[in-house]
Amino acid sequence: MASLLFLASSFIIFFFFFSFSSALPRQTIFEAADILYYSGFDSMSLTLELAESLLEHSPSATIFAPSDSAFKKSGQPSLDLLLFHFVILPLPQQSLRRLPAGTKLPTMLTGQSLTVTTSSSDRVTSVNNIKIIGSPIYDNGVLFVYGIDRFLDPSFQYTGPNKKPSSNSNSSFEQALETLKTTGYSEMGMNLIGDFEDHHWLFRRDVVPYKFIWNDVVQNNVVQDNASVVVDVFSDEDQNLFDPGEL
Repeated sequence: MASLLFLASSFIIFFFFFSFSSALPRQTIFEAADILYYSGFDSMSLTLELAESLLEHSPSATIFAPSDSAFKKSGQPSLDLLLFHFVILPLPQQSLRRLPAGTKLPTMLTGQSLTVTTSSSDRVTSVNNIKIIGSPIYDNGVLFVYGIDRFLDPSFQYTGPNKKPSSNSNSSFEQALETLKTTGYSEMGMNLIGDFEDHHWLFRRDVVPYKFIWNDVVQNNVVQDNASVVVDVFSDEDQNLFDPGEL
């Protein structure tokens, strides 16, 4: 009973807070609830109908709607958690997609914001590291509803864009460049990271598409490249040079 009174009083306080703002039409909110229901978001549809007074005094909003499976796992959200899923800005899909990682989205939970966590390489938009499911479920220009598969976490802390680990080949290449630049072969190192077009002969002469272990080099092994051209592996004392025209 006490929890119901607290919930009711919270709704009343929120009602007066937005009483001087232009309002979203009630019909818009109920339309969004209907679309949620027919889109398989039954729990959020019912929740939105019960909480329509939270939105009808806001001029615009964006709602992140957790899936039914999220409700089954976490149960009915508290008022604060529900407000954390209501952003006080209209966010069309293209606008949301263009927001850089780290952008704060003010919610209806006082003093709390969501954080855009979409990196430039991501194909799917995310907030608080929760991916948005597809296109808006509802969009009438002032109210937008997006589906998500989990509840957003108010304790989430943004620590910067997630950097994908480099592959071993990229890491090895970078190490090789650094070694060249710090051991007296800086010109070769600069050529490897510069414009290949003017130096293609360099790679045709000095680079072969094989991985050699040290024993291959010191034992003067002979290999054959993809073009069936025999390439000799010379020792440091050998004064012979490749002729670019030979390749």
